[in-house]
Amino acid sequence: MTINKHVSEVKVMDIYRYISFESFVDILQSKALTFVNPLTSWEDGYEGIVFRALQTNDGQERIQEILDSVSSQHFIIAEMAKFIRCQCWTKTRDSIAMWSTYRNNDKAEMIKSRSDKIECLTNGNTNIRLHEVDYYELNDESNLEEELKRVIGNAITGEELDISRFFVSKRIGFQHENEVRAITSITPGEDFLQRIDKPLRVEITQPISDFIEEVMVHPKAEDWYTQVIKDFCAIYGVNFSGKSDILQFNISSLLKSD
Repeated sequence: MTINKHVSEVKVMDIYRYISFESFVDILQSKALTFVNPLTSWEDGYEGIVFRALQTNDGQERIQEILDSVSSQHFIIAEMAKFIRCQCWTKTRDSIAMWSTYRNNDKAEMIKSRSDKIECLTNGNTNIRLHEVDYYELNDESNLEEELKRVIGNAITGEELDISRFFVSKRIGFQHENEVRAITSITPGEDFLQRIDKPLRVEITQPISDFIEEVMVHPKAEDWYTQVIKDFCAIYGVNFSGKSDILQFNISSLLKSD
């Protein structure tokens, strides 16, 4: 049983992350990414629905029924959720929906990187892998059964069970996020018990100016704030593309080119 077997699940592509000013400055100064436990840090109560279900008596009974021949693994699965750490990215550049969701009082940034740059980072002996998120319609217990069979079905046929796959599906109401998730896990060590409930910091080993390929500011950011971000980018040699103009009318977008 693994948490994140390192076989890339996405093609090499540009990916984007919408973040607050504080998070942006933290990445520049610390040269590190922060990965969190999705069960305790993400707002959507349907993230990791199998693990959520295992926290209830009814859910445990139903999962026991579904698993049948591999029922002995469900207690191990529940425990391993504590080790998972994730970070969310998107395939969509300069998105109105994403700017609205992560607006941070109009003081937000979009940073651009690339999938292979994320996957070449390491967390000790543990790899980081990207997964494209699958979106589903919420449909009673069939979602729970489909999720279990999707992930554990491979283990029944002899493949190694990959726990990280439980965190790559989301309700269809979030489809506009067009999400890609970077997933890893905390590693054993002397201070393991102290780290099990905390976020994980992963060092960016590449020059920060290479890892971050573009920085863009919220379309409603004030001029002084835009200048602050421009100055930070200049200090760290990061490409600054200015303030998003996605809310500004542009006649050329309505005219056909000859």
